[in-house]
Amino acid sequence: MTRFTKEQMDVLAGYEDRLGTATRAQWCRAMMKRDYDTVWELWHAASGESLERNANCGSCVLHLMARVGAAYFAQKGEVETRTKTRTKTATKRSVKIMAK
Repeated sequence: MTRFTKEQMDVLAGYEDRLGTATRAQWCRAMMKRDYDTVWELWHAASGESLERNANCGSCVLHLMARVGAAYFAQKGEVETRTKTRTKTATKRSVKIMAK
């Protein structure tokens, strides 16, 4: 499974709308080449997998964004679940003392 670092997740958050559309609807708008290259570099650094690198190919852009989106949202979901679990555990452990 591909794991992104915190910094990589922060960069990918800027593309969250496109990643979501590519993942859910299998559709993606055209991207600026520098944005495509940024997402490709993040994917390559995190997974080591080398996908087609052609920003002018709509199918290549969609394939990259769908792969990155699936990994991004899976990791984001895990982080949110862990955060909610920690919050619930901390809430259960708290003790309130009444002052007289």
